[in-house]
Amino acid sequence: MATRRIKMLTNNHYVQPFKLRTGRNIVLTPGSSYNSVLFTQSHMATTPKDYQLNLWAKFAQNNFDGIHVLSYLEKTGDIVQSTNYTFKIYSISTDSNWAETLVATKPGVALPDGSFKCEVTAAEFPSPIVLDGDLTFAVEVTCNRVRNKYIKKIYVNHLGVYDSIVRLRKKVDFLTITKLDE
Repeated sequence: MATRRIKMLTNNHYVQPFKLRTGRNIVLTPGSSYNSVLFTQSHMATTPKDYQLNLWAKFAQNNFDGIHVLSYLEKTGDIVQSTNYTFKIYSISTDSNWAETLVATKPGVALPDGSFKCEVTAAEFPSPIVLDGDLTFAVEVTCNRVRNKYIKKIYVNHLGVYDSIVRLRKKVDFLTITKLDE
């Protein structure tokens, strides 16, 4: 009976051992010496769908003189690095068309935790726009991460207490005017 001869070629420039029971074996050798990467079935590449862009907006609480916006990109609950945050504020028409008019475009300011913020004061809005609860605003953020662009848009309106205050203030002004007429 014939015998086979086996010659071990461990770790030379041509043959590199790796585990053969991994299912799908794909080996990349970017260099010529010992630089091998083995992809197995458990390897999961990261796709843009793994990231989620979060966006929040609120009206200034102390004096209602603007909008504060906060945004960040996250993956599995952790904030990841991203760049070029641009915030766009649109006013929504009060008729049934929901036409959007660009009001302001501002860059994001980086915060220490990796999120970005933007503040738009009432003075930066065009003159017919007043923050009195009548208009709804759309806030859109755009950011980049590793050749991928992420966009998110939300709608903001401060119906509630401040709207009630404005209506009550108008009623008080009306009563003041009618008392002066007597």
